[in-house]
Amino acid sequence: MTEPLLAIENLAVHFGTGPGSVRAVDGVSLTLERGEILAVVGESGSGKSVLSRAILRLVREPPGRLVGGHIRFEGRDIAAMSPSELRALRGDQISMIFQEPMASLNPVFTIGFQISEALRTHRSLSRRAARAEAIRLLEQVGMADAALRYDAYPNQISGGMCQRAMIAQALACRPRLLIADEPTTALDVTIQAQILALLRRLRDETHMAIILVTHNLGVVAEMADRVAVMYAGRLAEVADAQTFFAGPLHPYSRGLMASVPRIGDRVATLRAIPGVIPRGGAAAAGCTFRDRCPQAMDICRQTPPEFIQGGSRVSCWLHAGSDIAAPAAEGAAP
Repeated sequence: MTEPLLAIENLAVHFGTGPGSVRAVDGVSLTLERGEILAVVGESGSGKSVLSRAILRLVREPPGRLVGGHIRFEGRDIAAMSPSELRALRGDQISMIFQEPMASLNPVFTIGFQISEALRTHRSLSRRAARAEAIRLLEQVGMADAALRYDAYPNQISGGMCQRAMIAQALACRPRLLIADEPTTALDVTIQAQILALLRRLRDETHMAIILVTHNLGVVAEMADRVAVMYAGRLAEVADAQTFFAGPLHPYSRGLMASVPRIGDRVATLRAIPGVIPRGGAAAAGCTFRDRCPQAMDICRQTPPEFIQGGSRVSCWLHAGSDIAAPAAEGAAP
């Protein structure tokens, strides 16, 4: 078997110290193959964005702390890399599209300069060649008047345009791994479709792997090869996309699926999962979802479930001792 492109082993990221610390990521293990699209889904506060930032060592310390675990990219442990090694890696072999474009672009440089800088640093292009390639990238992500926008500062263009500029910057060096944290949040549906089509095409052409962090299960159904469901800093379920949408196993996964509005519903009321994610992230004992789960048992309050292997991986006592064949889903794929 070939080594996976990315292997995350028992990763833990905490914020603060002592009893009040937040376990934003707690014992997460995942692998990603070359050319694969892995969607990471869950509510706000489930740890998705912290996980994506931790892969590139972008969690600010303090208040954050990488408590334990390994992040191996092509066999090299990112958690043990020096600052110079990280600078060479970021933006070249691994790129990231951030959730908040207005806060991620440098306000004192033009968007064209910020895209060209990556090309000149990692691809050694001349100033003229880098400018031409940056304009081409802006056109590729749907930026109107790309040559004019090249010289614009982030505060001179809309949030949606900033999002497109940041996507162009992330794709500039054709990375082997792209981490996309809500990449189409600020875009209208037409541009969203164009960006998703562009990501799929680049994946097919360059065999680029993608970690897609999103709450939009419709995008997941369209894009992902596999799905990882996070809750309170831990993984609840990992499955290939077809299996997941045919029948999610974890009660939390079923709740997420049931909350998706569907065409033809006579009642406009959205279904929600009662309660909120526990403050502080993962609990010290028991299942983290136990207080919100309609099927919670005594063991759920006492002992955290281990991942049960099979066609899917699920962290739930309901499936202990079973072959975890997918049950009938509570709702079909969106």
